[in-house]
Amino acid sequence: MNMLILTLILWTFHRSIYSYPQGAPSGSVLTMFPKHQAANQQTTKSPFIIEVGQSSFSPSDQVNVSLYAPDGRNFIGVILVVQRQSGDREEVLGNFGNFPEEKVMAGNFIGGRANYVTHKNNDPVSEIKLTWTAPDVETGNVTFRATFLESFKVFWWNVTSDLPSNTPTQQQANDMIVIEPISIDHDACGVTLGCLLYPIYCNGPDCTVGVTFSTDQDNVTFQMWAQAESYVSVGFSTDIDMGDDETISCTFDGTSVGFQHGYNPTRHNDRQYKMGLLSEMASTYVDGMLTCSFKRPYVMNISTNNEDESMVTFDLHDSYHVMVAWGDVFEGTDVMAKHQQLPVTSSQQIMFNNYVIYRGRSLPLYTNIHGVLMLVAWILFGGITTIVSRYHKQLASGTKLLGTDVWFQVHRLCAVLTFGITTASAILIFLKVYGLTKVAELHGWLGIAVISGVVLQIIGGLCRPGSKSSIRPVFNWLHFILGKSTHIAAALSCYVIFNTDFLSASQQLFGTIVTTVWVVLQLAWEMIFEICKIRKTTKAAYCLKNEGTQETTGSVPSILLFFYIVTMVAVLFPAVMAIFFF
Repeated sequence: MNMLILTLILWTFHRSIYSYPQGAPSGSVLTMFPKHQAANQQTTKSPFIIEVGQSSFSPSDQVNVSLYAPDGRNFIGVILVVQRQSGDREEVLGNFGNFPEEKVMAGNFIGGRANYVTHKNNDPVSEIKLTWTAPDVETGNVTFRATFLESFKVFWWNVTSDLPSNTPTQQQANDMIVIEPISIDHDACGVTLGCLLYPIYCNGPDCTVGVTFSTDQDNVTFQMWAQAESYVSVGFSTDIDMGDDETISCTFDGTSVGFQHGYNPTRHNDRQYKMGLLSEMASTYVDGMLTCSFKRPYVMNISTNNEDESMVTFDLHDSYHVMVAWGDVFEGTDVMAKHQQLPVTSSQQIMFNNYVIYRGRSLPLYTNIHGVLMLVAWILFGGITTIVSRYHKQLASGTKLLGTDVWFQVHRLCAVLTFGITTASAILIFLKVYGLTKVAELHGWLGIAVISGVVLQIIGGLCRPGSKSSIRPVFNWLHFILGKSTHIAAALSCYVIFNTDFLSASQQLFGTIVTTVWVVLQLAWEMIFEICKIRKTTKAAYCLKNEGTQETTGSVPSILLFFYIVTMVAVLFPAVMAIFFF
């Protein structure tokens, strides 16, 4: 049992931290933004510059480049790419060489070779010199783009230096995005539109998150919206878990909008080329609601490993689970930060030519089961365990069950059920959990406290002293205090989890109200039981003193226990809704 608790503690600390002293991963080439513990870029002018050794270039030219600070200060990390100034500004051009290999390495990004450079350690340097070889075809004017890291959390993003081409070409504008009002016909859901709506009780206009889709011969047209400050993203996955998913995201930084194509290798997003395949892109932001629309061809390929040519195809002729995530971008950028609220995932795979209304959930099934088990354990069985032992020792008085008083068998059965359900619920969630927010960590610690309390209660019950032992009163009080403390910890755990940022505001409110109702009713019933017990004890003492008759002391009418159980069952139903209704 101690090993179980130790395991749960270790899982509570299990987190994923993406930091790369050995250099930026290829997945960050298009964002060039180090997501180091959510640190933001410096807003002051960069002390570091990119110095290009010539004023213009031709195809296949070798251009000398220096990265340094005029004031001589050091930097520990860098990522450098070259991209077009107009047209397809995503493609990474040329290749790098002649760099100091003790500090810098070149990487391959989506079909290129040595087309970006980054640091290979965090040793400080004052300057890096290297050579960029231009493509052997005309690309037009280019921009050298870099991010410099002075320390783990101090960096300057999007430091640029332009280099004109000797033979500039006319480049077609790429990825034209229209900012215009987008009208979503919610009444068409299930008729001429397929729709994914959230929460499950909404009907369209009142949905806080949604996706609509329709098809033609070559494309799927999507509209998506969310109550988001900066971005909304739709993903296509073969399962309900994040990982191996294609994503298309719409961003808004307060002044401009953009679209991004991406891939989730695990639980982070690698930006990909759009390759000009998305069309009719439009976006609008009104009253806290970000709404975007676009056309996507049925078939798009994703690079699953940006450093080689491994590709996977997402063909929307097939069915996929659809995910919707939303959140903020880092200030002054179009780089998406990790979403705080859990993404919504369709409950079933979606066929995009099937125009029906689909529903999505934010909590995975195993999380729902964990929550329901905990609520059953502590709203129902945990309460009965403590109530019976303190107020109903005369339950079925004079009747033995398996050689023991009925009240004790009920008490023991409910205690064992509380322990078993709590343990099963904890094992389930800790086997599945992937990283924890600080608030969820507190919920986890409270959960561990609850499990520890239950284990100690079971051990105490097995080792309780005899009824005539001199330490039995001490044991009874310790057993009572530990039981109540564990019950309180369970209630606090509910309050904490229903006030985490990864839940929607409506779920937080509903869950908090239900938890408060439970706590208030539990306290009210305990006050009723305590008053009845005091009155009964007082009456018994009076009869013994004045009438010489013996009356049962401290017993509470069994009918009250029945009504208590009915009350807790009634509370349990909306509590379960607080988990499954969102």
